[in-house]
Amino acid sequence: MITQGHIDFMKTQLKAYEIKASKRPEFAPYVDEIKKEIKEMQRELYLASKTMMKENVKWGGIVGDVLGSVYENPYNPFKTDDPSSIDLTRDDVFFTDDTVLSVAAMDSIMHGRSWEANLEKWANRYPRCGFGSQFKFWLAAKGDERNQFRASKGNGAAMRIWPIALLDLTLPDIYSAVEQNAICTHNSDSALFWTKIQASIVKSAYSIRATSDEEAIQLFKEEQSKATANGETFSIPPPCGLLDKIRPDIVFSSLAFDTVPLAYECVLESTSFESAIQNAISMGSDTDTVASMAGAVAGALYGVPQELVDFVRKKLTLEMVEIIEAFDLISEKTRRDAQKTDVAITMFGEYRTD
Repeated sequence: MITQGHIDFMKTQLKAYEIKASKRPEFAPYVDEIKKEIKEMQRELYLASKTMMKENVKWGGIVGDVLGSVYENPYNPFKTDDPSSIDLTRDDVFFTDDTVLSVAAMDSIMHGRSWEANLEKWANRYPRCGFGSQFKFWLAAKGDERNQFRASKGNGAAMRIWPIALLDLTLPDIYSAVEQNAICTHNSDSALFWTKIQASIVKSAYSIRATSDEEAIQLFKEEQSKATANGETFSIPPPCGLLDKIRPDIVFSSLAFDTVPLAYECVLESTSFESAIQNAISMGSDTDTVASMAGAVAGALYGVPQELVDFVRKKLTLEMVEIIEAFDLISEKTRRDAQKTDVAITMFGEYRTD
């Protein structure tokens, strides 16, 4: 297995041969060979580290939520023109409703339980973690009374559906599943459209196979030049420092049509998982949810660093961690034979209620 120590040793050898080659030209070919070998070793080390980080994809949206939580302030928004200066491992971070309902989605997928029943179950377990007023009304209502609280235009559905997009299903099937989840609380045209957009972006990011972060983001930009949802075309403008231009005018918003594109742009202008989260926090909007949505995409694209997973795991409850850790096993099973598992039942409406 290649380690950084091996690469450092080869760099030392390279310097020695460069000195020799400066005096004796016959050593020049050796310099070229060592450079090629170092480059190949660096590539192997990158791929090895990315394999581990990609295995952490199920943590992307949750890590983003937790890291962004402490920076949210609707009345005095945190903003900075230097996103790289943002501390991502503050001791006072915490999980919010974004994490709770993402875990609820994972739980539904694994156990074939109703989206709505699981949303209710998990929200009632953690009622004080930042749910919006309309969601609280929906949660308190029963039966047909809930129908009057299902038309939200907020980002509450877009932030919780990313686990669905990681499954090995066709895009139309993912849209169908996402809609089944979203209509429980967000059946407005706007919320449904942007929720599907978020799902398509996550799926696209997860399909990228690259040998470097630079290649990953470039392939992602090319892949996302056009994304579709519900028959509509979502045209993506090329990144051009847009975040710096719009940051002064950004105000707090939890609407899907404000925050999904913002999270997406935060990934477009990123160079790593960490920088995508820092970009999201730097904008001063709904920081936990924008960071959660950006984290879901960036995690699928770059992978999630193990040190951030370890940090965030300590901020969650044991039952949350158990669901998240188990989700990978179920999603691997789903990737092998999606239509024969309870996932398919959950997706398309024959729900269990136990």
